[in-house]
Amino acid sequence: MNAIQTYTDAERFFLLYAPADMHKEYSLSLITELMKRLGNPHKKPYVVHVAGTSGKTSTAYLIRALLHEAGVSTGLLVSPHIENIAERAQINGTLLPEADYCRYVTEFRALVTQWPDLKPSYFELTTAFAYWLFAKLGVRYAVVETGMGGLLDASNVAQQPNKLCVITPIGYDHMQFLGDTLEKIATQKAGIIHRGNQAFVSTKNRQLTSVFKGSHIQWQRTYPRVDFLPEYQQENWNLARTVYDALALRDSLPELSEEQLVRAAHMTPPGRYETYNIGEKTIILDGAHNPQKLEALIQSLPASVSANSVWLIGFTDGHDTRLNDCLPQIAKLKVPVVCTDYQVGQDFSHRRGTPSHELAARCQDAGIEAIAETDMENALTHVLKRSETTIVVTGSLYLLSCIRPLIIARSVVK
Repeated sequence: MNAIQTYTDAERFFLLYAPADMHKEYSLSLITELMKRLGNPHKKPYVVHVAGTSGKTSTAYLIRALLHEAGVSTGLLVSPHIENIAERAQINGTLLPEADYCRYVTEFRALVTQWPDLKPSYFELTTAFAYWLFAKLGVRYAVVETGMGGLLDASNVAQQPNKLCVITPIGYDHMQFLGDTLEKIATQKAGIIHRGNQAFVSTKNRQLTSVFKGSHIQWQRTYPRVDFLPEYQQENWNLARTVYDALALRDSLPELSEEQLVRAAHMTPPGRYETYNIGEKTIILDGAHNPQKLEALIQSLPASVSANSVWLIGFTDGHDTRLNDCLPQIAKLKVPVVCTDYQVGQDFSHRRGTPSHELAARCQDAGIEAIAETDMENALTHVLKRSETTIVVTGSLYLLSCIRPLIIARSVVK
């Protein structure tokens, strides 16, 4: 078997385990057995486990950045990835160099292929790899984002008493798997909390107090506003700082200076209110793929942007997207929209958006001026030629993972 030599090779390896689509039977039994055979690497670092509907990735990034400023080694497990597969298992806030990453994936592949009786999914395998890598490199803290829900999410194999849990704002997502009420969904998210765990919960979940009760539950605190963060990131920052302060007290970490706090607050993930310039145009990328996220994005946009922008969108139609609830929010802005197609292999063998012509028709039914452009690069060219000064690219994070390289190739980071 040839050694894995590129990030693309590594992606192909993990995609061998990608199912065709989401299935309805979830269990921790397979990931538990896999981790046992790997030597239970998830038990070695202190785990900070992040669940919720909105803000999971941003909050995880910010917690990790605060820990890094404290001078401790960190691992970060997030999904989906925007840049490349190595984003799912970061060390000290950076992607491992390609040669190093591929060497570790080759070693990991040699281990897991010894056990043909185990048939993990793509997500289970990438989760196991991240935990294995963090243990191998001896990170002190592993900041881990759930993929879906919490209770039966593969990341929830970590159940040690010193795990610290974080619950970001909860909304309607993955309802076919997590339940059709906020209480049912919240119960699944709260499933990451085990005996002895402290849990820190967004104040936006106050209406779910009956789910988040117990002596180890604490609500997020409010900290001074950070001027350069968009409005919705202020809440994520408050939650991240609440978590850091608790860890600092528990683990004797240092109080951070204002300079360190500013550096940490800049460490938000790709695809979350990222701003680029192409000529005279400003492009804002934000993966607002459900009504809750879309509302947060719209509230964070300056009035000048809302009044003079064109939107480039692509959504996956499903229970987690609730497209019928997203489109009326865009309609209120009275902005023109260009719909495009995307396809990517992540977690499942083929991730496809709602066909652009169908999406444009649904936009028009919602009162939105919309056209379809199936080719993503042509769609980008089209919006750049329009008169509007700002282009908002939003919808699925998988769309952003495909279009972001095209934008970077044409732009200068603002």
